[in-house]
Amino acid sequence: MEKIFRTEAMTQPSATIHQLICRPSRPVAPTAEGSTLRLLRSKIVRVRLNRDYRRVEAKVMVTFQYHPSLPPRTEVILTSVPVESGAPRGSLRRRLIKDALQLAVLMHRADQEEIARVA
Repeated sequence: MEKIFRTEAMTQPSATIHQLICRPSRPVAPTAEGSTLRLLRSKIVRVRLNRDYRRVEAKVMVTFQYHPSLPPRTEVILTSVPVESGAPRGSLRRRLIKDALQLAVLMHRADQEEIARVA
C-alpha cells in the first residue's frame, strides 16, 4: 500500500511524515575533506511513502555551489531512503537531502567527463 503527499497542497498528511519531511528547508553546508561544495538551498517537492518496502521516495530540489566564484547549480533529483523506526526527528529529511546532493554531484561529474571525452 502506498500514500502520496504533496508539500504545496497538503490536505491531511500523516503526522509523522509531515513532521519528518515537509517543513521549510534551511541552508546546510556539508563538511567534506578539502571540498568547497556548499549546499545553498534544499526543498523537498514531493514525497511518497512505500509501506511494503519501508522506504520514502522524494523529489528533492537542491541548489549547490562548487566555489564562491562559480554560479550556483539547481538540480531536481528523485531519491529514496529506508525508513528507520527509532531515528531522531529530522534525520529522514537530512538523509534525503544528503542523498540527493551526492547524486547531483555524481551526475554533474559524469557529464563533465563525457564532455571532456568527446572534445
